[in-house]
Amino acid sequence: MNICIVAKYYFVERIGGAEVQAWLLACELAARGHQVSYVCESLGGREGTTETIDGVHVHWLKNRRYFPILGMPHYARALRRIRPEVVLHRYTSGYEAALGRYCKRHGAKFVWICTDDASPVRRYFHKRHSAGLLRKRRSPLARLVLWAHAKALDMSREYGMQFVTHPCVQNAAQKALFKEHFGRTAFNFPSGHKIPDTLPSKPDTPPIVLWVAGFGAGKRPELFAQLAKLCSGLGACFVMVSKRFGRDTHISPEDIYATAGEGAAFEWHIDLPLKETLAWFDRASVFVNTSVSENEGFPNTFVQAWSRGVPIVSLDVNPDGILDREGLGDRTGSLEGARDAIEKYLTGPNLAATRQHLQDYARAHFSIAGVADHLLDILDRKPDSLRD
Repeated sequence: MNICIVAKYYFVERIGGAEVQAWLLACELAARGHQVSYVCESLGGREGTTETIDGVHVHWLKNRRYFPILGMPHYARALRRIRPEVVLHRYTSGYEAALGRYCKRHGAKFVWICTDDASPVRRYFHKRHSAGLLRKRRSPLARLVLWAHAKALDMSREYGMQFVTHPCVQNAAQKALFKEHFGRTAFNFPSGHKIPDTLPSKPDTPPIVLWVAGFGAGKRPELFAQLAKLCSGLGACFVMVSKRFGRDTHISPEDIYATAGEGAAFEWHIDLPLKETLAWFDRASVFVNTSVSENEGFPNTFVQAWSRGVPIVSLDVNPDGILDREGLGDRTGSLEGARDAIEKYLTGPNLAATRQHLQDYARAHFSIAGVADHLLDILDRKPDSLRD
């Protein structure tokens, strides 16, 4: 089968959950003998070239930092060169018109996979544009230009979405939103990861409490720094791994360190490669999520933690109630509750059995091999009608 995965970036150049998921799936499908292409924008000067990485044919396009709608013709031309039977899009890009039009004209299947709870709605870019104007003052002309660009992205997206044959979502909230905004029922589609064969050993002294995410306001890294200070008596090392961030971030690095407190067992690593980030998961005893739930769908970090026997302590995010329902962690709602949960997972009984349960659950539900099986099963099913 000729499959093309369209994902805005390649995870080595810009790491994120959607990029990691798209690449792992591409490699798994290629290993099974499918002809797999991967279309993405290069951040490293490789635009206009094609190369094969791990059996996947990568087509590099030019990255457009400003007015990305102008890059849509490059995506259309890439699809015409590749001529896939299946187009899989795991991103909310604004290029959906080009993808949908190709699939309609060539009878290709169009798989759209939702990445977070903010995505399965109409006027997505307008909402993002409006939120951005609240954070940053701009001239009336700039406001008008940015509004027009957001409008164009929304028009492209909503036109292209009508040609999606196999819409996929991560949780019940996304399914309900997609049904409300697009009038159709979506398939459930889990995250897929490589599950280690055995549980990694954890350092006894000091145990590591880990946080991994971007550095946006919705991720609330400052709460992890507050938690490190609150838990100073537990004897744990609090390790934060974040993406790079600009000068206009909502909180400064100095404020993060000041919040954690002088002398706190607190480390911060920025923009680590995926392999090094996973090594921190190997060592961690507890994983903490401080994100606002609306910013998440089903965090990749949850699966990366469970697959290494690491329980989750989450302030807010708990997709479909999975943490308490399946015994995979705690949603606490407060820093004080998070402190108690962390202490429980550091000192409580039966920790070995808990860690084994977490890995067994991850292997049964979130292995990349299982997710690839699920995708191929979905593609064999009769697609939903384009309209109810």
